[in-house]
Amino acid sequence: MSGRHFLQIPGPTNVPDRVLRAIAQPTIDHRGAAFADLARDVLDGVREIFKTSGAVVIYPSSGTGAWEASRSTPATMHRSRCRRGNTAR
Repeated sequence: MSGRHFLQIPGPTNVPDRVLRAIAQPTIDHRGAAFADLARDVLDGVREIFKTSGAVVIYPSSGTGAWEASRSTPATMHRSRCRRGNTAR
């Protein structure tokens, strides 16, 4: 495809230049200081959203993947909680 690129979902949709510039930036090294700073800011923001001062874990999986991982570790079985929206169950 030549010329201007389009986002094809649900498509075609023009992509603003500022978005194209943002996605053209190099990927942050997940082992570097910049990622650590970003992750800290994200976790602080999540704490604020859920109005908690406790530890927050972001698990890169579906909800069932996180549940399965927590259930497969005996030490965490008694602490496992499933969160839907803002209601802990």
